[in-house]
Amino acid sequence: MTFIQICRNIQELVPEVSILVIKQRVKIRYQQILKMREWEFLRKTTLVATAAEYETGTLSILSGTITATGSGTTFTSAMAGRSLIIGTTQTQPYTISSVDSITNLTLDQSFASATDSSGDSFSIKALRYTPAVNDIARIESIIYDEMPLIEKPIGYFDSIDPDRTTTGDPVYYTIVGKSAMSGTITFEIHPVPDAEYVLKIVYYRKVSDTIVDSDTLIVDAELLEAGALWDCYRIFSAKNPAYIGLARDARGDYQSSIALAIEQDLEQSSLPSRVKDVSEMGSSLLSDVFQLDHDTEW
Repeated sequence: MTFIQICRNIQELVPEVSILVIKQRVKIRYQQILKMREWEFLRKTTLVATAAEYETGTLSILSGTITATGSGTTFTSAMAGRSLIIGTTQTQPYTISSVDSITNLTLDQSFASATDSSGDSFSIKALRYTPAVNDIARIESIIYDEMPLIEKPIGYFDSIDPDRTTTGDPVYYTIVGKSAMSGTITFEIHPVPDAEYVLKIVYYRKVSDTIVDSDTLIVDAELLEAGALWDCYRIFSAKNPAYIGLARDARGDYQSSIALAIEQDLEQSSLPSRVKDVSEMGSSLLSDVFQLDHDTEW
């Protein structure tokens, strides 16, 4: 059922209320329901493939310059943004600003060695990854080989491996970037992958605040309609006393609907947990206090 259909259904029961007011109430109730809990229908997964370390060929670069030239290399555009270490005695990592050809790289800063590098070995590593989805609100876990990685602050990575020279199977992860507007998150894993691994990203999706008439909302339509109808009855009961009793009945319908929705959500959860008695939530999620705290127009 679309957003406008929900609103029109409500207006048939409360014709005194304008469609604009009803739309506002449905939008408010929609956000309230979404924020009640981390619903299972918001929980999603996506896959991220790590990149193996690249060490094929040799590299030359003059001291104080940013352009590196490879021999026997096949650089790809995907390497832009990755970390580069030149030679066996250098530990300072550089970031590849751009890949200009299969044999040429531009670095983000000048090569700081006092001497030129000529025909040296090198290592290109991918340190950070951004899942190719744009609806991430929060990452719940990152899983490799059926085991969740351990989340650590970036300072932990900097303390145990400041130059990111340790490679191997991933054990830890840290969030290094997040855009609420675009719904993207960037993370770093440690040790740095030495091969191609597939990571399973478990996350809660971001829901847009923008709603148009043709949208099909992700909350159950009957639940949303029940909540918004209750709102309209109680808000306009001062103008129409007949709505007082209807508001009381609508409140009961909404509370029953939300209790059932929570119970069903718990049953659908893939996480092991005790199924809670919904009555335990009666003094919080379903109470007048909760509604007052979460409703700016009571």
